[in-house]
Amino acid sequence: MKNLIYKTEPEYCTDIKKALSKDFELLPEETIHWPIEGETKRVDFIIHPKAHLIKHGFDAEKIAIEVKSPINKNPEAVKKLLDCISQAHSYTMCKHNGEYIDFVLIYPAIELFFEYDFIYKYKSDPRNKYTRQEINLLHRVLQRANIGSLKINQESYQINFAGTRFYSPEKGRSKIKNLGKIRRIGSQKIILK
Repeated sequence: MKNLIYKTEPEYCTDIKKALSKDFELLPEETIHWPIEGETKRVDFIIHPKAHLIKHGFDAEKIAIEVKSPINKNPEAVKKLLDCISQAHSYTMCKHNGEYIDFVLIYPAIELFFEYDFIYKYKSDPRNKYTRQEINLLHRVLQRANIGSLKINQESYQINFAGTRFYSPEKGRSKIKNLGKIRRIGSQKIILK
């Protein structure tokens, strides 16, 4: 990744508002309910697709977005990312206004956290450079936990799960049914009674 620009969380939230407000109703700083412990939590955004997206096949009704910045006083951006992933995973089990969240998105890209540590923690020592395989593996684990990524550039945005497009304004909804929406619990083996 070249010419990386690291931003603060409020700046990333502004990016989200600019990129998604045309297509989604954005609810910042929303409370959600974690039924396992009976606790109330706060998530950075809950978003709902607007009518024109639904008309064109967008089938996720309620999405949470967790925003974290790699910027850190102590260069420990990957640890911050792991905290973000843990939060996002717990949010996939939460309810908002009595309904489960379809999935959670992390913003910005997880690569930024690894790159930040590579530059600031490891002083660009090539022995500590992350690999594409490590990033891909992490994306795959996130997909299985109903966590995707939001990518925003100056012209558009894209929602991905493990490198597979879920939705982009240019290409629409992926033809892969239930991408990011299937709840995975333990083994995929089904016990017959």
